[in-house]
Amino acid sequence: MSDTVEIYICKEGQALQQGQVAYADDIDNKMHAEKDAIERCRGKAWIQKLAYYKINGEGDFRIIFTYTNPDFESGSGPRKTVGRLQASAKGKKRTAKPTTFNRKSTKPRAKKLKQKPKGLMQKISGVFR
Repeated sequence: MSDTVEIYICKEGQALQQGQVAYADDIDNKMHAEKDAIERCRGKAWIQKLAYYKINGEGDFRIIFTYTNPDFESGSGPRKTVGRLQASAKGKKRTAKPTTFNRKSTKPRAKKLKQKPKGLMQKISGVFR
């Protein structure tokens, strides 16, 4: 069984065990881990720290590389979403746009009336006019 690398992605004040876990098979050494860490942190100021652990087939592990994001901004982070509502950074909630299923029409719909087929007398009276 080949070695796998576990990547722990941590936010501000988060322990490694609580961080998000990702797996990679293409990271073999410290140089590859450093390139991956820089790429993962690019444009993501909410990531504070990354830790790379190499795990072998028996379950033993050793640390390869740790990286602290130099672009980390305290208090920034991905916005939490609840259903279709999204909280903004200022604490205000934006409501979801109505979909075709929950839109309420302001005017009542007119019912389409079926026209009755012309009877024999209506057809005949049209001929004599």
